[in-house]
Amino acid sequence: MIALAIAFVANANATIVIVGPSFNADTLNYEVSGSTILPTVGVSGILVSKTIAVGDQFSYTFAPSDFTAYLTSSSLGFTTLGVAMTGTSASPAAFSLDLYGMDASSTLAVIQSFTGFVPTSSTSTFVGLTAGTVGDLSAINNVVGFGFTFGVGDIAVNTTLNSLQANVIPEPSSASLLALGMAGLVALRARRKS
Repeated sequence: MIALAIAFVANANATIVIVGPSFNADTLNYEVSGSTILPTVGVSGILVSKTIAVGDQFSYTFAPSDFTAYLTSSSLGFTTLGVAMTGTSASPAAFSLDLYGMDASSTLAVIQSFTGFVPTSSTSTFVGLTAGTVGDLSAINNVVGFGFTFGVGDIAVNTTLNSLQANVIPEPSSASLLALGMAGLVALRARRKS
């Protein structure tokens, strides 16, 4: 019960933080062969405005970043990797996002694959990514870019990717742990009396 209360208190204090670049200054690599997508980079981020086809893809590179805490964590202090996005598509469009890094032999490798859905809100939204395939975790401290692939077709998408973010649940403070401990003792005493 106390552990649940601690998790609740920590979750209530969760914050969204930018963990990667804002997508407006680095390198946008256009579509893979056969893809029909042609994103552009503006002051707000990467803009995609078209009717997408299955497999439409682009990639984006940036200065090496350490994503260790956002890919491997547990219990308190848990973090969820996500993307800040706006979207005005008619329905949520599924996508996958692959993080790339340099492995021990200096070869570009997929570190982790994620899935998500383009939001339908014109307000910037934190889109939490669901972890999928784990790739070469030896490259985890040197993330240099991502690949973005749409998983559905025939949906008109007008979306902007703003930045990589994480939903961070901080470790509980000593004061909150003490308060919860005292509450537990009071509850235990009350239970013994009844």
